[in-house]
Amino acid sequence: MKRLSPEFKPFKPVERPKVILTEGLDGKEVFCALLSHLGLIEDFEVRDAGGKDNLRRYLRALVITPGFRDVVSLGVVRDANTYPEGAFQSVHDALEAAGLAAPEKPFDAVGKHPRTTIMILPNGDDRGELEDLLLKSVEDDPAMDCVEQYFECLKNQLNDHMIPKKLAKARAHAFLASRRRPSLRLGEAAQAGYWPWNNPAFDSLQSTLNNL
Repeated sequence: MKRLSPEFKPFKPVERPKVILTEGLDGKEVFCALLSHLGLIEDFEVRDAGGKDNLRRYLRALVITPGFRDVVSLGVVRDANTYPEGAFQSVHDALEAAGLAAPEKPFDAVGKHPRTTIMILPNGDDRGELEDLLLKSVEDDPAMDCVEQYFECLKNQLNDHMIPKKLAKARAHAFLASRRRPSLRLGEAAQAGYWPWNNPAFDSLQSTLNNL
């Protein structure tokens, strides 16, 4: 039997038939909120891999965690960042290294026990991250006009090296600053219902989760 890598403590046993593995805590909380909205949360266990660089090691440990052999579906979530194809290939290779079926394109499901899916955000094709998907869902919110004016002001007033490097994250935080509880993190905002799950921006992701 394979042994856990020394950097991992023994995992809590898997207790539900479907598993979602996200990059970090915010992603975990966002997916928990979306699954709750869909009425699917009782079927899913959402886990946080602790960063994209840990995905490969986490998957190899997960497959030997008690209860995993009863899992029927596994979805792995990762941001595209600047290279969607590379992000997908990284997860694809990590699944294969763990002895799991690896789909040939994002959002496809392959294999049995578990069927596996790779979800590259925001949509499988474009550069970006979870925040880009969330911002797409609120692009018609009146507050977004103020957010865009704010960043245009920053662009005009600051040197380029002072502008946030991760604009999607900065814009998401600026949008959340317009809400009643402005100090919430991304995932906490999802739990609080600040992202409109019925928006068409989430249609593809919801379809994937319904079919897992």
